[in-house]
Amino acid sequence: MWNVRGENRAKWIFTGVAVALFLVFRFVVPLIYPFLVGAVLAAVLYPVIRFLHRKFHIGKGIGALIVLTLLALVVIAVFGLCGYGIVEKGYEIFCDYEKYMKVMEQGADLCCDWIETRLHLQKGYLMQEVKGVMTRMADGWQETMIPDVFEGSMSGLKKLFSAGAFLVFTFLSAVLIIKEWDEQRGGIFLECKKYLEKVLDFLKIFLGAQIRIIGVIALVCLVGFFLAGMKGAFGLALLTACMDVLPFIGTGIIIVPLLLWRVVNAQYYQAFLLLVTYICCMIAREYLEPKFISEKTGVSPVLTLLGIYVGIRILGFPGIVLGPLYVLILHIFYVELVENNVSEADAERE
Repeated sequence: MWNVRGENRAKWIFTGVAVALFLVFRFVVPLIYPFLVGAVLAAVLYPVIRFLHRKFHIGKGIGALIVLTLLALVVIAVFGLCGYGIVEKGYEIFCDYEKYMKVMEQGADLCCDWIETRLHLQKGYLMQEVKGVMTRMADGWQETMIPDVFEGSMSGLKKLFSAGAFLVFTFLSAVLIIKEWDEQRGGIFLECKKYLEKVLDFLKIFLGAQIRIIGVIALVCLVGFFLAGMKGAFGLALLTACMDVLPFIGTGIIIVPLLLWRVVNAQYYQAFLLLVTYICCMIAREYLEPKFISEKTGVSPVLTLLGIYVGIRILGFPGIVLGPLYVLILHIFYVELVENNVSEADAERE
């Protein structure tokens, strides 16, 4: 029977669970990322593989290989399009380097002239100082370029090797889990079935919602970039939509510099179109995220956003998913340990 003391006991248990879960997410989960991602892929893709097994009598292991390979090709295509957008924009800047530098110099000259007039400084003084700083920066960059390139290359090779190992272990773990899924569901999965299903449902809802939101924002950006007459609009729109997943950064990291450049270049109509595109992207995110995630999971959108932010600060990029997952698991425990017991205590008092 739960009384006031029992209610406090439930809250203390919840606090202990929150601390223990934080330690697990902080120190244990990063060590087993590939196997966790593989387990999630297995849970999401298992219905498709089971359909292939029943319909075409394809072995679950072979089916898993086929489906995962197709998924990998889709992911590679998406990243390829994003990279194409970056490369094309970089090539455009490279080809028109002198034009860009001239426009930037004119903009800097206007700013310096405005400041000199307001502060009663000698005309041309600030621009001369700016040029001096830029020259020193260029000289320093040339001196450190070769060591930085070498160090960056070695670091890049290490990261590439780590990414390759991550993908291989994720692929293998997903295949093995799918191959023995029925046996596993009869063991530990059966004991934790209720909680695991809620976690997996959340992951399906969260990832599905992010994909749909990215699709909508990519379409908005594609229309805006196309009307603004930008080259490589498709790849750039997809890259911008993917960046929108990051909280407090979002589409602005791509659109705002493009918008400012149009303003500096006196292309006000294109700048206006980019501004409208940016506003539409923010509205779409604010409207679709609660609709697709919070309303279906029962978790407050504020807590979901907080989970994403804290997750990124502590765990890096995987925190985009692990942060909200931590919030969801705590929400489940809170409902089970605190709210239900408080309700029982109130019913007994009546």
